[in-house]
Amino acid sequence: MNSSSSLSSSSNISAPQGTPPTSPSSPAPATSTPRRQATQDIPAPIRRAQHFERFTAWPVFVSSIVFFSASLALLAGSIHDDDLRRTTLIGAVVTYGVVLLEFLIRLFLARQAAREFFKRYWFEPIGLLLPLLRPFVIVVYLWRIPAFRRSGTTLRARLLITTLLFMFMFVYFISSAVWLVERGTPGANIVNLDDAIWWGFATLSTVGYGDFVPITALGRVLAVCLMMGGIAIVGTTTALVISVLAEQLTLRKDALVDAPGDAAGAAGAAVRTDEAGAAEEGVAAEEAGAGQGGAGQPPTTEAPPPN
Repeated sequence: MNSSSSLSSSSNISAPQGTPPTSPSSPAPATSTPRRQATQDIPAPIRRAQHFERFTAWPVFVSSIVFFSASLALLAGSIHDDDLRRTTLIGAVVTYGVVLLEFLIRLFLARQAAREFFKRYWFEPIGLLLPLLRPFVIVVYLWRIPAFRRSGTTLRARLLITTLLFMFMFVYFISSAVWLVERGTPGANIVNLDDAIWWGFATLSTVGYGDFVPITALGRVLAVCLMMGGIAIVGTTTALVISVLAEQLTLRKDALVDAPGDAAGAAGAAVRTDEAGAAEEGVAAEEAGAGQGGAGQPPTTEAPPPN
């Protein structure tokens, strides 16, 4: 009793002042990770909007793609059937309403921190109001899909898809701008959106057929922007594809190198185990044989001394 009381008193003395007593069964104090700390720094209204955003990422992403495709078909004038044109127009209006409604709901959830909300999502209202910038909202929605945030492979896939989408949206933006500038100019040959998009991809890929060319000063400035941007986009896409392929080849090479080594190691271990077992059996057999030989020999007696 005295020894236990002395131990408890010594432990109380050794504990620093102001530190609560701890027991082995008590849990360790939780330390917040940088990601959790960054999440805690976000205002509560913004967190509510982001929580709602997780459930609407896929529907809004698909709706934005459908809206872009429908609006592109309507602007290009490639739909000649009246019923199909009406259906496409209804699909564009409905999908745009879905995207707009989702944005308004998030704005309502974050109404107490509206300034912070617009600081974080400033591009969305601009893209929803300006038709030429709406396709770039698709790239923004892609980065919200939770399925692309699970591992490094999905992150690289999302980066590659984002680069390809941005390339297409960049071509569409420049081509649409050139079409709007060139279509009312006498002598211009880029007078519809289909030809403008064809010219944009031919220019981006540095093919340059020369069948469609801008003739206005602003159109040529936009063409130079497309050329310079195309060099950067194609180079980035090529580097991403090569890096992904090189990583996959490295992983497969490591797997092929490790597999024979593991098999040889397992075979060697099995051989060593068999040898050890055989040796043990041999020793046991020798001991058994020695024991049987000793038991089977007749007892030896000393000969009597000669008289």
